[in-house]
Amino acid sequence: METILLVEDDQATRLSLELLLSNEGYTVVGAASGVEALADLGVTGADLIVTDWSMPHMDGVRLCKNLRADPVFRSLPVVMVSADADPDSGETLWDAFFRKPFDLPELLRTIRLLLDERRSGVAAEDAPPTLPPDFHDAETGSGVSASDLIAGLKDDDARNGS
Repeated sequence: METILLVEDDQATRLSLELLLSNEGYTVVGAASGVEALADLGVTGADLIVTDWSMPHMDGVRLCKNLRADPVFRSLPVVMVSADADPDSGETLWDAFFRKPFDLPELLRTIRLLLDERRSGVAAEDAPPTLPPDFHDAETGSGVSASDLIAGLKDDDARNGS
């Protein structure tokens, strides 16, 4: 069974998509930000990521930049979803883009195609990639432990009353 990492800060949207993808036979791991996604990726691995663009702490673009800068995750398929139009950044950071509200059958078809492509290019004995305990943030250039990053964000939320 293939694992999809679903990164979406809106809980209702995340739960709806988790249910839809689970009903299609996928194992789904949910995360509310790019930071949580990187931490989850290190623990569970994933065969594909579906991420929202606009999220707190680390948005989908920064998540994709981190993934593409890491040789372990560089080829992991990513589907970006956003209420905004797909920017022409000149970089290939994601494999597919859907503008919200998106067509669910088309999203599922795209996910199947990307997973089929990945499956055909990955040997059956290869395990899903795992994130090393310390990862390199491509945007800031800093090396930081995912658990330290998450702990810092929780401290910030506690101070801000979130």
